[in-house]
Amino acid sequence: MLSTKIIELCITALVTVQVHAVDNADPGVRVQIPERQLLPVGDRNLARDGRFQLVTSYPPQHEWPTYLPAAQPGPVGAGEGGASSSRQPEEREVSSQYARVPSNPQLPFDRNKFSMRSYPLDMHELQKFYHNDNFEPVLFEDTYGEDRFLTSGVIYRPDPPVLHAIQGSIWPVLGQHGLKQKGIPPDYTLKQGEYLWPPFRQGPEGLYLRPELPDYLRKRISRRLAEHSKDTSKLYHMGVNVDGKTRHILILTGRSDDLFDEKVRVSQSEVWLFYETAKVNGETTDKFAFLGASFLPIRALNMLVRSGVVRAASIVKRSLRH
Repeated sequence: MLSTKIIELCITALVTVQVHAVDNADPGVRVQIPERQLLPVGDRNLARDGRFQLVTSYPPQHEWPTYLPAAQPGPVGAGEGGASSSRQPEEREVSSQYARVPSNPQLPFDRNKFSMRSYPLDMHELQKFYHNDNFEPVLFEDTYGEDRFLTSGVIYRPDPPVLHAIQGSIWPVLGQHGLKQKGIPPDYTLKQGEYLWPPFRQGPEGLYLRPELPDYLRKRISRRLAEHSKDTSKLYHMGVNVDGKTRHILILTGRSDDLFDEKVRVSQSEVWLFYETAKVNGETTDKFAFLGASFLPIRALNMLVRSGVVRAASIVKRSLRH
């Protein structure tokens, strides 16, 4: 009982000191009380009338989704749930010298097509593909005319912030519909949402893509465009937020057995190819930039379209015009 009385007297004295400090403070000046002297009453502040008042505590407005694909780390955190996300990725220092030897010796080389393997998005050997190219993104639908995309060539541009933003727009919606990231059975360590390792070669200047790949990727767009119509969508658009600006992503989906050297049997997933268009290095003609490819659940497209994250590309062919 005596110890309890002593504690109560100490608390009363401390309250008196703190209230006195507040009452004698200059108007508009908040008295800072050392943290070790604060009363154990939670997050509260003393008013001039001596009563305790709650201080509003604001939680972070943008929480990172906890269910994004995590097996493919990059230089930034996974994108946020939604195309209108406002959190910006941290900039990392870019190496000015590219290693001759790949940082991940387990990745295969000299393949003709994609491998059923993922890769670290921040591999320094890949930085030369997306830095110092004066990349100016444009809306790919605006490049359409004369029943074709008026572009010239395809470049490979695996820019990590864009790739993360794509994941961050897709997976929160899928998670809301009960779809979680799964592995690609039965014989692969690859998981849904991870970007596939392209067919790279090794040369004296570092890695380079199989020369035939850009033309192959461009022809896939042309074939899908020929099949695209108002009633049958084959090309899709998704807007993602990168550095406060909207990037317009072209999406091709479907079963793509011809993307791999080996015969790939995947029953519950399909391949998504991601592109965007831009002016590169000041050239007047736009180019397609291939961003990457990954497996997603078969039901993903319908869910994302219904949720408004993905829509059919707005392309009106000449034959459909009045």
